[in-house]
Amino acid sequence: MPDQHPPNPESAPLRANTASVVIIGDEVLAGEVVDLNGPFILSHLATQGVRVLGLHVLPDEPAEVEFCIQRASRAADCVIVTGGIGPTHDDITRLAVARALGRPLVSHDEAAERLESIFRRSSTPEERAMALLPQGAELLLAPGIMAFGFRVLNVLVFPGVPRLLGPIFLANLEQIGGRTVHRRELRTELREGLIAAPLSELAALAGASLGVLSRTDRNGMDLAFGPSRTRSG
Repeated sequence: MPDQHPPNPESAPLRANTASVVIIGDEVLAGEVVDLNGPFILSHLATQGVRVLGLHVLPDEPAEVEFCIQRASRAADCVIVTGGIGPTHDDITRLAVARALGRPLVSHDEAAERLESIFRRSSTPEERAMALLPQGAELLLAPGIMAFGFRVLNVLVFPGVPRLLGPIFLANLEQIGGRTVHRRELRTELREGLIAAPLSELAALAGASLGVLSRTDRNGMDLAFGPSRTRSG
């Protein structure tokens, strides 16, 4: 008997080699909130072998977010967005993503059910409107958490609250894919200027990247050898 529910190609694992990260919130730009999501996401993408093309921190302005996501979704294999999916007037991410991808906002049945479970009969129209997602969106979920993110094409959107983003992001990390990473770190007490020339020659070799981190807790630096930063494909 043929499968009555064939897999949705839009929800297939991305197997991304590159990503862009977009952090949305006036409070981050104003210095009122320290961004914890960016470093968390970047560190886990690195373990997946995903090269980050850019980290963008944007205000709660629909046009700016739309423009950034539209460009990023064309340049990178995936775009990871955090923040702006709550019920208040400045939560503009759903609309901006819909416009960037040329899709209307429509009511998402599963999202509506989860919101009803969260707020019960006391939900406001603004809270119920959180179920309006870009057409074709699939929810990003985590065990034991009623909050959700969503994915449309290669754009993955997560809550901006770190305690919600963390488990939802990790539960869906396999959607991003990536590859096995081999990394070697070396420590030296030599100052940068003494090894700058040989490092330049080494960095020019194909097949690997070379990072240099000056230490503040001791003399010297760390050298990290990792995957090539040349975009594949």
